Amino acid sequence: MKNNLSKIVKPGDSAMIIVENNGEFIELKTIIEGINSKEKILVNSPLYKCNYYPIRENDIIRLNIHKDGIGIIDFNARVVKRVKTNNFNNIVLVKENRHEILQRRNYYRLEIMREVKFNRPDIVKGTTKDISAGGMKCITLGELFIDEIIEVNIDINNNILKVKGQVLSVKNVKNSKLRYESRISFLDVDENDRSKIVSYIFSVQRKRKRSGIL
Repeated sequence: MKNNLSKIVKPGDSAMIIVENNGEFIELKTIIEGINSKEKILVNSPLYKCNYYPIRENDIIRLNIHKDGIGIIDFNARVVKRVKTNNFNNIVLVKENRHEILQRRNYYRLEIMREVKFNRPDIVKGTTKDISAGGMKCITLGELFIDEIIEVNIDINNNILKVKGQVLSVKNVKNSKLRYESRISFLDVDENDRSKIVSYIFSVQRKRKRSGIL
Protein backbone atom coordinates (compact mmCIF):
# COMPACT_ATOMS: atom_id res chain seq x y z
CA MET A 1 0.00 0.00 0.00
CA LYS A 2 1.36 3.41 -0.90
CA ASN A 3 1.85 5.60 2.16
CA ASN A 4 1.48 9.07 0.62
CA LEU A 5 -2.01 10.01 -0.45
CA SER A 6 -0.73 12.48 -3.06
CA LYS A 7 0.48 9.49 -5.10
CA ILE A 8 -3.00 7.97 -5.13
CA VAL A 9 -5.60 10.73 -4.84
CA LYS A 10 -6.16 13.16 -7.71
CA PRO A 11 -8.37 16.23 -8.28
CA GLY A 12 -11.83 15.19 -9.40
CA ASP A 13 -11.99 12.05 -7.25
CA SER A 14 -15.35 11.62 -5.54
CA ALA A 15 -15.42 11.39 -1.75
CA MET A 16 -17.75 11.20 1.23
CA ILE A 17 -17.39 13.28 4.40
CA ILE A 18 -18.92 11.58 7.44
CA VAL A 19 -19.81 13.80 10.41
CA GLU A 20 -21.56 13.14 13.70
CA ASN A 21 -24.54 15.28 14.68
CA ASN A 22 -26.47 14.62 17.89
CA GLY A 23 -25.44 10.98 17.92
CA GLU A 24 -26.32 10.41 14.27
CA PHE A 25 -23.87 10.07 11.37
CA ILE A 26 -24.46 12.20 8.28
CA GLU A 27 -22.91 11.39 4.89
CA LEU A 28 -21.96 14.40 2.75
CA LYS A 29 -20.85 14.07 -0.86
CA THR A 30 -17.83 16.08 -1.96
CA ILE A 31 -15.14 16.27 -4.63
CA ILE A 32 -11.37 16.39 -4.18
CA GLU A 33 -10.08 19.70 -5.56
CA GLY A 34 -6.40 19.23 -4.75
CA ILE A 35 -3.80 17.56 -2.54
CA ASN A 36 -0.15 18.35 -1.82
CA SER A 37 2.84 16.24 -0.80
CA LYS A 38 2.20 17.04 2.89
CA GLU A 39 -1.24 15.47 2.50
CA LYS A 40 -3.25 18.64 2.93
CA ILE A 41 -6.44 18.07 0.98
CA LEU A 42 -8.74 20.64 -0.59
CA VAL A 43 -12.38 19.54 -0.97
CA ASN A 44 -15.65 21.20 -1.92
CA SER A 45 -17.74 22.41 1.00
CA PRO A 46 -20.53 19.80 1.09
CA LEU A 47 -24.20 20.64 0.76
CA TYR A 48 -26.86 19.31 3.11
CA LYS A 49 -30.55 20.02 2.46
CA CYS A 50 -29.62 22.69 -0.12
CA ASN A 51 -27.29 24.59 2.24
CA TYR A 52 -23.59 24.34 3.04
CA TYR A 53 -23.11 22.02 5.99
CA PRO A 54 -21.59 23.95 8.97
CA ILE A 55 -18.21 22.25 9.26
CA ARG A 56 -15.96 24.32 11.54
CA GLU A 57 -12.21 24.70 11.88
CA ASN A 58 -10.61 21.94 13.99
CA ASP A 59 -13.61 19.64 13.55
CA ILE A 60 -12.60 15.99 13.13
CA ILE A 61 -14.40 14.29 10.25
CA ARG A 62 -14.08 10.94 8.50
CA LEU A 63 -13.21 10.97 4.83
CA ASN A 64 -13.82 8.16 2.33
CA ILE A 65 -12.20 8.67 -1.08
CA HIS A 66 -13.33 6.40 -3.91
CA LYS A 67 -10.77 5.13 -6.42
CA ASP A 68 -11.78 2.84 -9.26
CA GLY A 69 -9.56 -0.22 -9.34
CA ILE A 70 -8.21 0.47 -5.84
CA GLY A 71 -11.12 0.65 -3.42
CA ILE A 72 -12.15 3.11 -0.72
CA ILE A 73 -9.46 5.12 1.06
CA ASP A 74 -10.59 5.71 4.64
CA PHE A 75 -9.13 7.97 7.36
CA ASN A 76 -9.91 10.68 9.91
CA ALA A 77 -9.12 14.28 9.00
CA ARG A 78 -9.04 17.63 10.81
CA VAL A 79 -10.52 20.77 9.29
CA VAL A 80 -7.67 23.31 8.95
CA LYS A 81 -9.66 26.18 7.48
CA ARG A 82 -12.44 27.18 5.13
CA VAL A 83 -11.42 28.97 1.94
CA LYS A 84 -13.01 30.38 -1.21
CA THR A 85 -11.42 29.39 -4.53
CA ASN A 86 -12.73 30.82 -7.81
CA ASN A 87 -15.96 31.78 -6.00
CA PHE A 88 -16.43 28.21 -4.70
CA ASN A 89 -16.49 27.38 -1.00
CA ASN A 90 -13.86 24.79 -0.10
CA ILE A 91 -12.37 23.18 2.99
CA VAL A 92 -8.72 22.39 3.72
CA LEU A 93 -8.22 19.08 5.54
CA VAL A 94 -5.20 17.34 7.01
CA LYS A 95 -4.96 13.62 7.83
CA GLU A 96 -5.18 12.67 11.50
CA ASN A 97 -4.29 8.98 11.18
CA ARG A 98 -2.86 6.47 8.76
CA HIS A 99 -5.22 5.79 5.89
CA GLU A 100 -6.59 2.35 5.11
CA ILE A 101 -7.53 1.04 1.68
CA LEU A 102 -10.61 -1.15 1.81
CA GLN A 103 -10.40 -3.61 -1.05
CA ARG A 104 -13.13 -6.02 -2.13
CA ARG A 105 -11.39 -9.04 -0.64
CA ASN A 106 -11.13 -7.58 2.85
CA TYR A 107 -14.42 -5.75 3.25
CA TYR A 108 -15.59 -5.96 6.83
CA ARG A 109 -18.82 -7.92 7.31
CA LEU A 110 -21.19 -6.34 9.80
CA GLU A 111 -23.53 -8.72 11.60
CA ILE A 112 -26.90 -6.98 11.46
CA MET A 113 -30.52 -7.74 10.65
CA ARG A 114 -31.99 -5.56 7.90
CA GLU A 115 -34.99 -6.21 5.70
CA VAL A 116 -34.16 -6.75 2.04
CA LYS A 117 -36.49 -7.12 -0.93
CA PHE A 118 -36.01 -9.14 -4.10
CA ASN A 119 -37.40 -8.94 -7.63
CA ARG A 120 -38.73 -12.50 -7.52
CA PRO A 121 -42.50 -12.73 -6.90
CA ASP A 122 -42.11 -15.95 -4.91
CA ILE A 123 -39.44 -14.42 -2.64
CA VAL A 124 -40.56 -10.87 -1.98
CA LYS A 125 -38.33 -10.17 1.01
CA GLY A 126 -35.82 -11.57 3.47
CA THR A 127 -33.57 -10.54 6.36
CA THR A 128 -29.81 -10.00 6.36
CA LYS A 129 -27.56 -11.81 8.81
CA ASP A 130 -24.54 -9.75 7.78
CA ILE A 131 -23.64 -7.21 5.14
CA SER A 132 -20.50 -5.74 3.60
CA ALA A 133 -19.73 -3.53 0.62
CA GLY A 134 -19.04 -6.73 -1.33
CA GLY A 135 -22.10 -8.78 -0.47
CA MET A 136 -24.37 -10.13 2.23
CA LYS A 137 -25.71 -13.22 3.96
CA CYS A 138 -29.50 -13.38 4.24
CA ILE A 139 -32.32 -15.71 5.23
CA THR A 140 -35.52 -16.17 3.22
CA LEU A 141 -38.69 -18.22 3.27
CA GLY A 142 -38.28 -19.21 -0.38
CA GLU A 143 -35.19 -20.81 -1.89
CA LEU A 144 -32.65 -18.92 -3.98
CA PHE A 145 -30.48 -20.91 -6.38
CA ILE A 146 -26.70 -21.05 -6.68
CA ASP A 147 -25.37 -18.81 -9.50
CA GLU A 148 -28.76 -17.09 -9.79
CA ILE A 149 -28.53 -13.36 -10.59
CA ILE A 150 -31.08 -11.43 -8.56
CA GLU A 151 -31.90 -7.77 -7.87
CA VAL A 152 -31.73 -6.79 -4.20
CA ASN A 153 -33.23 -3.68 -2.58
CA ILE A 154 -31.53 -2.72 0.69
CA ASP A 155 -32.57 0.06 3.08
CA ILE A 156 -29.37 1.91 4.09
CA ASN A 157 -30.03 4.90 6.33
CA ASN A 158 -33.46 5.42 4.75
CA ASN A 159 -31.97 5.21 1.24
CA ILE A 160 -33.07 2.25 -0.88
CA LEU A 161 -30.08 0.85 -2.77
CA LYS A 162 -30.82 -1.37 -5.75
CA VAL A 163 -27.98 -3.77 -6.51
CA LYS A 164 -27.56 -6.93 -8.53
CA GLY A 165 -26.20 -9.95 -6.76
CA GLN A 166 -25.06 -13.46 -7.56
CA VAL A 167 -26.04 -16.28 -5.22
CA LEU A 168 -22.89 -18.09 -4.07
CA SER A 169 -24.34 -20.65 -1.64
CA VAL A 170 -27.65 -21.80 -0.18
CA LYS A 171 -28.38 -24.00 2.84
CA ASN A 172 -31.40 -25.02 4.89
CA VAL A 173 -31.90 -23.37 8.27
CA LYS A 174 -33.42 -25.50 11.02
CA ASN A 175 -35.77 -24.18 13.69
CA SER A 176 -36.50 -20.94 11.84
CA LYS A 177 -39.55 -19.50 10.09
CA LEU A 178 -37.19 -18.31 7.36
CA ARG A 179 -35.98 -21.60 5.92
CA TYR A 180 -33.00 -20.77 3.67
CA GLU A 181 -29.69 -19.02 4.28
CA SER A 182 -27.92 -17.64 1.19
CA ARG A 183 -24.63 -15.89 0.53
CA ILE A 184 -24.89 -13.22 -2.17
CA SER A 185 -22.04 -11.36 -3.87
CA PHE A 186 -22.88 -7.88 -5.17
CA LEU A 187 -22.19 -7.26 -8.87
CA ASP A 188 -21.23 -3.99 -10.58
CA VAL A 189 -21.95 -1.76 -7.57
CA ASP A 190 -20.94 1.83 -8.34
CA GLU A 191 -18.55 3.53 -5.93
CA ASN A 192 -21.23 5.91 -4.65
CA ASP A 193 -23.50 3.07 -3.49
CA ARG A 194 -20.52 1.10 -2.20
CA SER A 195 -19.50 4.15 -0.16
CA LYS A 196 -22.98 4.39 1.35
CA ILE A 197 -22.75 0.79 2.52
CA VAL A 198 -19.26 1.27 3.98
CA SER A 199 -20.29 4.51 5.69
CA TYR A 200 -23.32 2.78 7.17
CA ILE A 201 -21.12 -0.02 8.51
CA PHE A 202 -18.73 2.53 10.07
CA SER A 203 -21.62 4.39 11.71
CA VAL A 204 -23.05 1.20 13.25
CA GLN A 205 -19.59 0.18 14.48
CA ARG A 206 -19.08 3.56 16.16
CA LYS A 207 -22.47 3.37 17.88
CA ARG A 208 -21.72 -0.15 19.10
CA LYS A 209 -18.30 0.88 20.41
CA ARG A 210 -19.84 3.86 22.19
CA SER A 211 -22.43 1.63 23.82
CA GLY A 212 -19.83 -0.98 24.79
CA ILE A 213 -21.13 -3.70 22.45
CA LEU A 214 -17.78 -3.87 20.59
